Amino acid sequence: MNEIKRILVVSTSTNTCKLAIHNGVTLAKVLRAKLYVYHSDFDFLNLEGWSLAMPFQALKESYKQQLETDRTMLNKIIEKEKTPDMQVEVFVTDKAIVSEVSRIVHEEKIDLLVMTAFEEGRLEHFIYGHSTNEIVRTMPCSVMLVKEHHSWEE
Repeated sequence: MNEIKRILVVSTSTNTCKLAIHNGVTLAKVLRAKLYVYHSDFDFLNLEGWSLAMPFQALKESYKQQLETDRTMLNKIIEKEKTPDMQVEVFVTDKAIVSEVSRIVHEEKIDLLVMTAFEEGRLEHFIYGHSTNEIVRTMPCSVMLVKEHHSWEE
């Protein structure tokens, strides 16, 4: 097995990514690896030009505000759990998640990718479902999918 020296945690800047962030920080501590965190602010509500009769601007503003609130909380988790000597690099973009993860993995030579495995409802599948599948299939590194709840806990 290759040595794991660079770990990338993919965050959709939402509350559901807490466990993935926690696992990424823990692994980086144990393996003495550099931690990279990618917060995706991809705007799936970009519906300009669709001529829809609904007030999407207010929804969009609320979504952006929630992303920022959740991202701040996730960054506090990183700061609280990391060791003083741990190297952490954080990326935030609003580009499509698959292309950004691929770019970061290749540019930073990531050894392990950690991301949340969604229990997909229709909305989650619409927003993230195809991204998770594509990322898992196309990454040159190992991928760790983190589930928030185990099925036997229900």
